[in-house]
Amino acid sequence: MDSQSTKYLPGGFDQFINFDKSVDFNKKKILFIGSGLEKLLLKADLSLFSSIYFIVNDHESLMNTRIILSDKKNINVRMMEFDNTDFESEEFDMVYSQGLHQDDKKNKNVKEIKRILKPEGIFCVSEFVKLEDELPKFISDLYSNYGIDPLLIDKLKEYYVERKFEVISETDLSNTLKKYYKSWNDMLDDNIKKLTENEKQQNKKLIKRIGHESNAYLQLGGSKYMGFKMLILKKGK
Repeated sequence: MDSQSTKYLPGGFDQFINFDKSVDFNKKKILFIGSGLEKLLLKADLSLFSSIYFIVNDHESLMNTRIILSDKKNINVRMMEFDNTDFESEEFDMVYSQGLHQDDKKNKNVKEIKRILKPEGIFCVSEFVKLEDELPKFISDLYSNYGIDPLLIDKLKEYYVERKFEVISETDLSNTLKKYYKSWNDMLDDNIKKLTENEKQQNKKLIKRIGHESNAYLQLGGSKYMGFKMLILKKGK
């Protein structure tokens, strides 16, 4: 697949737009977490931040991100494990994650984010959520492939309150998922036309996964069960 392409994230640009409207960026030090945010960073006005860091957790993502953001000299791109960063405690005013810290290390990731946030620092986060308590097997299998165990949409706030975050705002962004999965379909169709037979074989698993996931949401009724929600949180004591 095209390594320099930037995909549409769940939440699209809506999450950052809501974040921008809700908090003051002026002279704040921010950390963005997770590959896939490049398209946002290319488009968003980041001029108010005092410094900007962006971490990914594998070497291929690091190389791709550095190529995509090569003209953005003010963004410091590094490779780190999300649950064990090299940053100092209470280093950042803000941390931003868009559906990308939600894996089997989620609890450790959130603990690390809290460690590196300053007192009353802001955490803008979004996650896949369940719209129904009981999920059909094709949806639960899809989530398990990614190591995701989503909470019910009404329970997400409780998870962060239990970890001593204060909820500033919450927004249901489930409506962005249709565009998200359609963009994956379009990207898949576009790239398949460009791939040689050998490249198709090399990317066979990825092509199958993208097609299966998009079909589950767009064609098989996944929209009844799959949601996406953002929270703006303040670090408590």
